[in-house]
Amino acid sequence: MKLGTDLYPLFACVLLCGTFSFASAEDSSPAVGFKIADLESSINGVEYVLAPILSDLIRLWGKPDRIRELVNDVRIWDDLGIRTFSGSGSTLIDSLAISMQKQDGKVYPTGTFSGKIQLPKGTLTSKTTVQDLQKMGFKSDATLKKFQRLSLIGSSFLVETSPKDNRVVAVALSFE
Repeated sequence: MKLGTDLYPLFACVLLCGTFSFASAEDSSPAVGFKIADLESSINGVEYVLAPILSDLIRLWGKPDRIRELVNDVRIWDDLGIRTFSGSGSTLIDSLAISMQKQDGKVYPTGTFSGKIQLPKGTLTSKTTVQDLQKMGFKSDATLKKFQRLSLIGSSFLVETSPKDNRVVAVALSFE
């Protein structure tokens, strides 16, 4: 089943072949699985083209626990440790952020992501270090020293790491 394909051109770019497994620290929340590949990306087996749309995520994860309407719309699933970002009033998800460690602030989830993000060259978890990221092809950001970047055709990752222990704090995935 393809969802949201009427919103995207069929000549969408190649994203990345990888699997994202999301599960909260509490067993009561649903497991969330991502696969991002050539033109046939999916979340829990539901395919989408280029980037997911809000109704697809709500169908899979339920309604977000909180919505912050700022310059853009931030939707927060506290128990999954996930936030999504979209233009004000838009249902197209521009990016999502995964909190691997507790972060303070009104736009951060209260829970953390305890799953794994499987990429072709390795697995991201809260225990992944800067050295692990670099083995997976991530490069240090020239300006933001505690961030690592991986740019792909159609998407990009920005990973924040802790200066204390060099471990992953948060992962941002942008759909370009």
